[in-house]
Amino acid sequence: MGLANETMVTEFILIGLSKYPRAQTIFFLFLLVVYLTSFLGNGLIIMLIIVDPRLHTPMYFFLCALSSIDIALISNTVPEVLVNCFIYRPTISFYRCLSQMYIGLLLVSTECVLLALMAYDRFVAICQPLHYMKIMSWKFCLCLVAASVGFPFLITLINALLRPTDFCGQNVINHFACELESFLKLACSDIHASELFMQAASISILIPPFGFIVENVMAAENETVVTDFILIGLSEYPRAQAVCFWFLLIAYLISVLGNGLIILLSIKDPDLHTPMYFFLCVLSSLDLILTNNVLPNILVNCFIYMPTISFFGCLLQMYIGLLVVATECIILAIMAYDRLVAICQPLYYMQIMSWRVCIALVAVSVTLCFLYTVATALLRPTDFCGRHIINHFACELQSFLKLACSDTRISELFMQISSLFLLIPPFGFIVVTYGRIGLAVLRIRSAQGRKKAFSTCSSHLVVVSVFYGTIMVMYLSPQGKSVSEKDKLISLAYGALTPMLNPLIYSLRNKDVKGAFWKLVGRKISE
Repeated sequence: MGLANETMVTEFILIGLSKYPRAQTIFFLFLLVVYLTSFLGNGLIIMLIIVDPRLHTPMYFFLCALSSIDIALISNTVPEVLVNCFIYRPTISFYRCLSQMYIGLLLVSTECVLLALMAYDRFVAICQPLHYMKIMSWKFCLCLVAASVGFPFLITLINALLRPTDFCGQNVINHFACELESFLKLACSDIHASELFMQAASISILIPPFGFIVENVMAAENETVVTDFILIGLSEYPRAQAVCFWFLLIAYLISVLGNGLIILLSIKDPDLHTPMYFFLCVLSSLDLILTNNVLPNILVNCFIYMPTISFFGCLLQMYIGLLVVATECIILAIMAYDRLVAICQPLYYMQIMSWRVCIALVAVSVTLCFLYTVATALLRPTDFCGRHIINHFACELQSFLKLACSDTRISELFMQISSLFLLIPPFGFIVVTYGRIGLAVLRIRSAQGRKKAFSTCSSHLVVVSVFYGTIMVMYLSPQGKSVSEKDKLISLAYGALTPMLNPLIYSLRNKDVKGAFWKLVGRKISE
């Protein structure tokens, strides 16, 4: 539909300062000086860091990455802007405009995250100088830079997928170069999803890194050095550990193989290229991340008495788990809405649940949960008074907060309020949605149609019941001063049981998934 309705625009006219010829000359000289200084200065920094072995440290590694981004950023637009200063109403091709815009967006977003990483590097160097090279190892630095590029790349890709497709012949950009806001103003198609995502992405790219930088500067004086934590788990019950190991191993294998199979089938089989299976693929991806975030470590720790985890490994495990669980809460609500539209408005289903809407819903849910996770990270305690024993299988937020001897009232209040917002509204939405679905299904005259509708929705309801039930008991019930054995088992239920149940429920009870599986098996055998 998008290709059919797209108004052909092959190039754009860049106005810049065309109306002010004298100002253009001054502007040209200013930009030329800036360009040469930036290019030569950043190039010199990169060369010195590579050539001089004394500069082969994490600090200069990040500085080299920053200089590389600055060279790429300034080379992306400034040379063309300099040339355009001598052209009346200069033009740029449609695809060059897109590449210039999205490369710039990627580089600026990456630089925001990279500056926060540089602040963290200085924080570790000042607060934990003896452990600096251990914490900021080369592997860890490379992972940080890769992650700082990966997240902005995802945001840039989603922005590109949500770009407007119809310009009604408008091709005059009131700017020196192609810039996202100016580009969107030309569109005559609906750009609400693009603007909403751009605002949410801007908040997630600007506020958290800036807050992180401020927190690292403020916390540098008060941080008590804790390099690792001891995880108790079931260390006091050796026999229970053996049972726990076999249960978790089975859950882990079923979860990885089952969710991996669902993702493979959803991608491979054209019959499963529908919004329902797109969301199921996203859910399976989240379950894979959640399972691999903690279970491999727990399985290894079952054979170690009082196992340890590094301070930053603990933070990483805790906040990745928090992000994934929060995102899954919203995705389950989106899946309920998808079923509501499919059953109550089947004729308009693909129009309402278009691919652009589906991608926007997932992107917004991930962005909101990312902001929540970053806010939680910024409010984490900074002083532990040497306490480093976590009474749990893995790093979990409530257990982590109980170790702090600094004031955690703001962190706990934020956790309680955010838990209410992340659990009650999505769960309430799901209950109301399935109430409406139930009424709609009862009005279906065909017995086969009613059976198919109930089969699809019952699978989703089982997953929702297990997932929300365990999390609500965990986060909405009154908390004691210490973690009980019941709390540990409940956290295992949503961390291991739910990811295992999802593929079993959706594959064994779903004819489309089973059909896609046997079709794939038959194709492989015939080959």
